[in-house]
Amino acid sequence: MTRSRQTADWGSRAGLAKVIPSSVAVGSGTGSADSLGTVTFTSVSSVSLNNVFSSNYQNYRVVINFTPSTIGTLGFRFRANGTDNTNGTPSGYYWAGAYLYQSGSVTSNSSNYNNIGRVARYDTGTGFTNFDVMDPYTYGSAKSTAGFSTGGGADWESLFNYYADGNYSFDGFSLIPSAGTITGKIRVYGYN
Repeated sequence: MTRSRQTADWGSRAGLAKVIPSSVAVGSGTGSADSLGTVTFTSVSSVSLNNVFSSNYQNYRVVINFTPSTIGTLGFRFRANGTDNTNGTPSGYYWAGAYLYQSGSVTSNSSNYNNIGRVARYDTGTGFTNFDVMDPYTYGSAKSTAGFSTGGGADWESLFNYYADGNYSFDGFSLIPSAGTITGKIRVYGYN
């Protein structure tokens, strides 16, 4: 079998496949997706991607490069049909994380945060976070969706584990800074 034939037979199983959102919504500022799926946002209080999760892929990787206007944390919510999921316990968001500051100090925290998860802690200056989302589209009452994120920047590094509990099928997500605004780019990839 030739390599080109083999790759064609594998289709979406051959690695990460870029996913293009059907639309982008922002709480303030501007945001849009180009024809290759890169979402660019400027001075947003929140940015939401619609219709990125589907039955085409079981899992997803989200890559974010951003510059915050102030120190804070980056919250995460799942979406369905263009609306954030803000349900509290027992169908809520749970997270645990650790931050390493430039000074060498380490802080850890965990929470049943009810209506929002967390994927990054950041200082001012450019930063990034990458996180994986496991089975967000097809999970239901018998299981939860979960993920793991890593991030970094000029003065910090962060690690988070999180999961959402409940009987939902999600097709998108929102990123919400705890304070100020963020500017940057998001790319989403699907994999099985």
